[in-house]
Formats: sequence, C-alpha cells, structure tokens
Amino acid sequence: MRCLSCDTENPDDAKQCSKCGKSIARRPRRRSSAEEIEATLTPEGERCNAAALRAYHVCLFGLVPGLGLLLGPVSFLMGVLASLRGRRTPGFSGRGMTAATLLLSAVITATQWIGVALMLTGWRAAP
Repeated sequence: MRCLSCDTENPDDAKQCSKCGKSIARRPRRRSSAEEIEATLTPEGERCNAAALRAYHVCLFGLVPGLGLLLGPVSFLMGVLASLRGRRTPGFSGRGMTAATLLLSAVITATQWIGVALMLTGWRAAP
C-alpha cells in the first residue's frame, strides 16, 4: 500500500509508513456505477432485484419504434419472471420497477402491434 504523504510502498497490513511514519489511511473501495444505482434505488438492507432492472431496461429499449414489436413481449415475460423471483426470494426489492415494466411493456406491445395492424388494413384499403 502506498503512503499518501511520501509515496513510499508499504506492506498491505502496515498501519504507519515505514519512511515518514505517518498513518496510512485506507482508501474506501470505490463503488461501481451499478452499485451506485442499486444504492439509490433500494432501501438499506435490501438487495436489488437485478432481473427486474434488466427487464425494465429491455422495456425502455422497446420504446424505439419497431423494436417494441419484439422487445415489448420479451420485457413483459422478463417482468413476469422477475416478479416471480421477487416473491420467492425474501429480501429482494423491485416490486415497483416490476410493476412499471409490466405496465409499460404491455402498452408498448399493444400500441406497436395495433399500429402495424392499422397500417396493413390501410394499405389494403388504398386504391
């Protein structure tokens, strides 16, 4: 471990620098961006339901016109699986995210498939 004062390399278990004698402060481990997001989305003591988070992200990509035809039903199924996992495993959160995923993916799927149906019937009716 490096001393922050004199930049001397010290053993990992050292409490003081071998050169300058200053206390070696342990730097806290930097959290990854996924851990930071998880910390903001879940209360203390709960673990994030990663399946719900993935389903929600797939659902958001389904907002892209055309992609929702496929990703809408996929995110709905992923949301159902995340909901089942959340109910089976105590301590997992994500009920709100799962509910939002299910509702949003159902709306995305319905609107995009209805839009395709309307376009097809409109082309058949055209002279």
